[in-house]
Amino acid sequence: MTLPGNATYATILGDYWSQQESALQPSCILTPSTTAQIATALPILTQGQCPLAIKGQGHAPASGFANVQNGVTIDMSGLNSVAVSPGNDIVQIGAGNAWLDVYEYLNDLGLAVAGGRNGAVGVGGLTVGGGISHFSPRVGFVCDTVVNFEIVLASGEVTNANATSNSDLFRALKGGANNFGIVTRFDLQAFHQGEIWGGSLVHTIDQREAVFKAFSDIAGAKDFDENTSLVAGFIYNSSTKGWIIGNGVVYTEPVENPEVFAELLAIPRVSDSVTITNLSVLANEGKGLDPKL
Repeated sequence: MTLPGNATYATILGDYWSQQESALQPSCILTPSTTAQIATALPILTQGQCPLAIKGQGHAPASGFANVQNGVTIDMSGLNSVAVSPGNDIVQIGAGNAWLDVYEYLNDLGLAVAGGRNGAVGVGGLTVGGGISHFSPRVGFVCDTVVNFEIVLASGEVTNANATSNSDLFRALKGGANNFGIVTRFDLQAFHQGEIWGGSLVHTIDQREAVFKAFSDIAGAKDFDENTSLVAGFIYNSSTKGWIIGNGVVYTEPVENPEVFAELLAIPRVSDSVTITNLSVLANEGKGLDPKL
């Protein structure tokens, strides 16, 4: 446990992605490293009706999603184990992990799981919220690939929810957020995965109509290519008072300039960082990729 005025307390609050979250001041922050510690603390907190919040990697933007004012915040980052089953088909992931840590662990094994597109995102929040992945066209939402949740209930009981045990809870946790207990471990289906092609394409705002059309044609294709992942965003630069369009493009096979992106790639752009790489490099916000200006 850490209290206001402690260096660890300040570090944890400074680790949130949004200022709205970091501005909240919990009365204390619990920093468990085991499921048993959570099982000891949770019934004390619930019986006392103490306001509490669960923090994974703190990437949620809204105030109160992963922090609480004058309550108790439970920082899950100490539960950061990753283990692979003997058959390489299931990955057991501690709820406090960031997706980047999971990807880096699996890279050398030639494996992957459906997880966050940004490696800084936490495993816990994304998964209980549903979760969109680069692999979603192939395998569904991240929560669809969970085969078991280890969870601490309000009573302090540690149990598992899966297709044959606590099946109603298993279904509720697949996108039902975090109001059913504290999930301490996610067991996800793994699959073999080699290198992928991806990066970002940056266009000027005057190319928006062409970009919109390309996006629509790709997303609305009758025979959609399930290896395709595309995210478009508008970025405002307060210094130049101007807008640009950033497209995150990924093809989950090592195919250079795949045909599905031909229309988008044909539009003049100011920069790109697309290349064949691995999932962990791509998820690390493009660090290690050299933009082709």
